[in-house]
Amino acid sequence: MSYLVTVTFELKTERSGNYQGLDQALSALGLSRKITGSSGKTHDLPSNVYAGAFEGENVASVRTDVAERVESAFQRTGTKATIFIAVGRNWSWALRYT
Repeated sequence: MSYLVTVTFELKTERSGNYQGLDQALSALGLSRKITGSSGKTHDLPSNVYAGAFEGENVASVRTDVAERVESAFQRTGTKATIFIAVGRNWSWALRYT
């Protein structure tokens, strides 16, 4: 089953870690700062938001697996942050610009 995973974070300090390395590490996990709508149009997400579709048996196992991998990416790059991870099935999303 496919799940949408959204990761957002707040850096603890501006000079916390290696942000470029973190971006590469999260991308390698299948998380992106871009999201594609049903029309096929790709949108940029806010700078501290990543999203990706993941396969798994249930929402809890996907959450645990992705959370552990994301935490490891932050640790490897020396990036200190508060990280929020949400996982949903049968998702719908909206993006608005003001």
